[in-house]
Amino acid sequence: MVSLLKEWEAAGIVAPWRGRFGNYDCELRRFFLRTDPLDECDRYVGIPGMDAICNHLVAVEGVDLVTSVSAQHAKQDAMGKWALTLDNDQVHVGFDIAVVSDMEIVEKRFAIQTSGLPENRALNLAIPEVGEEVGQILTTSCFVVMFALDEPLQSMMFSKASVLNSDVIATLLRDSSKPGRATDGKECWVIHSTTEYAGRAILEHGGASGNTLDQNSEEGQAMLTAVANEMLGKLRAVLPEGVVMPKVVYSSAYLWSSAFKDRDTGHQGMPGQRQARRSRYMSFREPKGVLSDENFKIVCCGDWLGANSRNGCEDAAISGILAAKSIAGML
Repeated sequence: MVSLLKEWEAAGIVAPWRGRFGNYDCELRRFFLRTDPLDECDRYVGIPGMDAICNHLVAVEGVDLVTSVSAQHAKQDAMGKWALTLDNDQVHVGFDIAVVSDMEIVEKRFAIQTSGLPENRALNLAIPEVGEEVGQILTTSCFVVMFALDEPLQSMMFSKASVLNSDVIATLLRDSSKPGRATDGKECWVIHSTTEYAGRAILEHGGASGNTLDQNSEEGQAMLTAVANEMLGKLRAVLPEGVVMPKVVYSSAYLWSSAFKDRDTGHQGMPGQRQARRSRYMSFREPKGVLSDENFKIVCCGDWLGANSRNGCEDAAISGILAAKSIAGML
């Protein structure tokens, strides 16, 4: 990973994110700098945004990138070649190996048909070995709210904080503190909700189907708007004494329905519990980082497979490397 980071840093697409990391106590209304040795490690982020890494990876000869579509169905012929049907009804054929990097696709949104399986099935049901592994990965829901202020939020000049004593807010992140971000005077923030709040809000605003609600639908947008307003209101209520939040010039919310996975522990983690959760996670089993089936010529990868149990982009990168090795072994 270090050599890959150095390569990306030399290409100007990542940079260290150095700042103040700690805890924010909502009862005391104070930020406390954390002194965990892990916090001394460099954190790298994409510049000017996280998509810089993806753009760099696909900007090579031989990569044919199709965007703004999703694969709905995959069919393997008698020769083992895969064909993909997209949501715009286009069909792409002749693939030697199918690679799936999203757990929701594995479980729900992607039907496959193989020479030994004439009917369509979800991937985790079609290939039992994949289904067994995916079934051991526990997920939970989390709302993410992004908002911009017309000026910096005074007395909150930290980079990221795990939030204590709040049943709504789990993490506060000042995105503008990352290197390469816009310096137009506005300040961008990201809030992660607690698991408990997400469960309550989904039922209250989305009903029984809230967790699977189309977020682009009228009902989905209404739920997200209500959640954004509630979470911003909770943040205003726990700011340091005398601090008034500047004008919010932009806000949006997103329901992360497969967040903060854990495995085999029966524990559904949430932001702000990463250190404790990591030790429980590692004590049960070493995560694989990649799933593959040489007979079906299919590879599953992604951060959800927890290559090093830390979550995030590092897991995704390590899983991608392992997937590439699996693919090379199949060719």
